[in-house]
Amino acid sequence: RMWEMERRDSKEVKRRLINAAESQEYASDCRLRQRLFHKDGSWNFQKRTNPFSQFIFYTKDPFHTLVDSSWPRIVLFFCSVYLVSWTLFAVLYYMCPEEGDECLAGLDLPGAPKFGEVFTFSVETQTTIGFGNYYPKGVYTKTVLVIQCLVGLFIDACLLGLIYARFARTKLNTSILFSNQAVWRRDGQHPVLQFRVANLRRHQIIDGRLRMYLAYLEEEYGEMTLRLDDLAVDRSGMAFFASFPFLVSHIIDEKSPLHLKSDVLNRGGEILVLFDAVDTATSTDLQSRTSYIKEEIEYDSRFENILRENIDGRLQVDFPRFHQTLPIRR
Repeated sequence: RMWEMERRDSKEVKRRLINAAESQEYASDCRLRQRLFHKDGSWNFQKRTNPFSQFIFYTKDPFHTLVDSSWPRIVLFFCSVYLVSWTLFAVLYYMCPEEGDECLAGLDLPGAPKFGEVFTFSVETQTTIGFGNYYPKGVYTKTVLVIQCLVGLFIDACLLGLIYARFARTKLNTSILFSNQAVWRRDGQHPVLQFRVANLRRHQIIDGRLRMYLAYLEEEYGEMTLRLDDLAVDRSGMAFFASFPFLVSHIIDEKSPLHLKSDVLNRGGEILVLFDAVDTATSTDLQSRTSYIKEEIEYDSRFENILRENIDGRLQVDFPRFHQTLPIRR
């Protein structure tokens, strides 16, 4: 009887271990199926850091920290810098050791100036408004005024450079349109993965460079690692990229990572697309990204034709049907 109880207990322990292993494998598989990149190509992960270390890291490089900040934060920083500067020099004017009009001339009331009056004088001085009501008279006030003018010029130059860098930086371009889904079809002997891309603006972009990767997580030496396998694409016609829609194709032959690792998409892998070009209107670099997971790939389908010929003979692009696909009948 004791032997039967021990045997029953051992079976129960094995069953619990198997269930735990299966649940852990399922949870790991679910984590792999999480999207690695958002639809706009941005990362889909969370950073876990020490708040104090992160604060020190960002303060060591204040310029790039401010350039990468959002516009509300930049406006708040812009206003805060000027308010702090005006208030600081207003306090220095208010602490003038000289008495009466020997500090600021043109006051409404005789005696020591009020803080509101010196704050107004500080704003007028740094912004070069100069209504003419107050003007410095003593040596102390004139010295503070010179220092404020130099500090004001430095602040204006720094904030002007920050705003220009924020506008001129290379950023994700929303005028580049990618199809919401990709299609997997057979073209000849090999399958082909295709998706559409087009420029919505009227002006042209040139020197188009499109890169395509198979992104997936892989465990190596007990550590999860992000792998990016290059997917060869047909680059003909990308150097001159106008508003004309472009069909990007990847042939899934024996050398393609999608053929060698056919189960990667089922385990949470996705197709990452990066597009770089030069805007002819501003001569600046443009970037646009997107990604496709398994649920966004339609098999045995093709994109609907969106090119039409008008009565006058010109081609017309039907963008409302840009994302539509049609099943392929065999």
